[in-house]
Amino acid sequence: MQIKDLRESRGEVRLTALELLDWVRQQRFSHPLVLGVLSGVEYEPQIEKAVALGAKFYFIKPDRLNDLVVIARHLAEKCAAGLGASEASAEADMAMGLPNN
Repeated sequence: MQIKDLRESRGEVRLTALELLDWVRQQRFSHPLVLGVLSGVEYEPQIEKAVALGAKFYFIKPDRLNDLVVIARHLAEKCAAGLGASEASAEADMAMGLPNN
């Protein structure tokens, strides 16, 4: 099923990040995906739901463009370095301000 089909089946024009994460989680891909969320919402239940749906990162959209550039560079560096699942989990915790286990 393609994203277009998903939207049409729900009769919606747009998907939320959580809906998209849920859809991706249900798909079968030939290789693992590292998914994250960049949201304007800092609401703990939504962050927890995103992590439960497989998000390895949850960043709050910054007010300043320079801050967004810093986030983008950080993610690009992690992707280039082949971020592993345990490292991604630690990064998600840091992004949410949670202590590392």
